[in-house]
Amino acid sequence: MLAGDDKGILRCKRGESGSVLIEAMVGAAIISMTLIGMYESIVTSASHNRMAESRRTAMMIAQSELAAVGPIIPTTPGTTEGTEGDFYWRVDISPYQQQGTQPPAPVLGQAPNPVGTLCLVTVTVADQRRAPLAVLSTLTLARGI
Repeated sequence: MLAGDDKGILRCKRGESGSVLIEAMVGAAIISMTLIGMYESIVTSASHNRMAESRRTAMMIAQSELAAVGPIIPTTPGTTEGTEGDFYWRVDISPYQQQGTQPPAPVLGQAPNPVGTLCLVTVTVADQRRAPLAVLSTLTLARGI
């Protein structure tokens, strides 16, 4: 405890001279733990924002490539790959078959279906490490198959 004398000078009583230093150190420790917690939450939030932005960009690229199937990417079974900025994309087109059924066997001399063959189109967009960020699938008619 501090006691004042006639001249306005504060002096510590015997046995309490180191308590101010200890109180200051405890206060500094509490403040540093609070700041570390705040720093960790800011870093985590920034990381989540970057990942959300990457997924949003990947989804836009996937939608763009899906829209290109037909006018730019031919609707024949196969794979088309490319890059867009820092992202890798792949379009897979394969004949569609329902689960548990066998594809019909081709018959010699039979003309192909004039309407077309139903195909599954899958667009995958991945980051630089090839970890998929967005996958879109749809069905389309492939003419002349």
